[in-house]
Amino acid sequence: MKLNRDKAVAVLESKIASSLNMPLLNAALAIRDKVDANMGMELKAAIDSAGHDYKPVLVIYGGAGSAHCCGLASYAGIKKIIAPQFASVFSACSLSSMDVWHIYSRRLGTWLRQEGKAFANGKGIEEVIRAMHAEAGRDMRGEGFTDEQVSYLVEFFLSRGGDTPEGRIVIKGVEWAGKVEDALRTQNAKLFASPDVYSPAMFLHASAAIPHYETIRYEPAGEDPSAALSGTRQICWSDGEGLVETPIYNRLMLEPGNIVKGPAVVEAPDTTYVVRENWKYTVDAYRNGVFEEVSL
Repeated sequence: MKLNRDKAVAVLESKIASSLNMPLLNAALAIRDKVDANMGMELKAAIDSAGHDYKPVLVIYGGAGSAHCCGLASYAGIKKIIAPQFASVFSACSLSSMDVWHIYSRRLGTWLRQEGKAFANGKGIEEVIRAMHAEAGRDMRGEGFTDEQVSYLVEFFLSRGGDTPEGRIVIKGVEWAGKVEDALRTQNAKLFASPDVYSPAMFLHASAAIPHYETIRYEPAGEDPSAALSGTRQICWSDGEGLVETPIYNRLMLEPGNIVKGPAVVEAPDTTYVVRENWKYTVDAYRNGVFEEVSL
């Protein structure tokens, strides 16, 4: 999505800068710093709650994560940030390489064991499983899979008589009969010892494997990023500094091992990496970006 600069300037001027009686650039910096501070202090609180010896690495994602990461990391006391190659579309990228998995559920409300006697309603359970199996087969065929390519799991939520689950068991395949007692024994000893085992609900899991993304390790090409330099731009980095001539790099042309020292901007088709002063941005062997705070 391309920003309409004129509209952005007009809104910022009318809604923020004029109300606060400050120049436009200062208003923009104030917004950036407020966002960074809010996120950074929340991160710091989470880090502090984990203990003083905890030194986390921040992994960023989303289109804006790479623009704010150095600022919020400074508030949080984080010294290293990893920006995965596909961070701006992290969720979609991950989903595209995950196996297909459908889950079907039914209200069951039947006893698997009562007064020590098993399977009071085996036929009813079988009918429920077969109905879900037929539904799953139809859906997975729609995904392009044959039944031979699909793996199934039957899952029972369990209790000793109520609708609130106290545990569960999982059985591979749809042929469940004769396997419940063994599953109880190996997966849920507490309920296995009970004379009464009730199942308020059950599930059928259908999954099929797809080719997964394979990472490639690249040889380093050296630290010099100059081959990826696409030009310069006037950028305001801090209050009172004014506009500074700033190098702009093309992310697609940066090679593993290249180091971009801040202040600088790295532009990609899907996001913008903002490298603040006293930070550096390195492309690692897997073409991920690594921000690191530079010691003063």
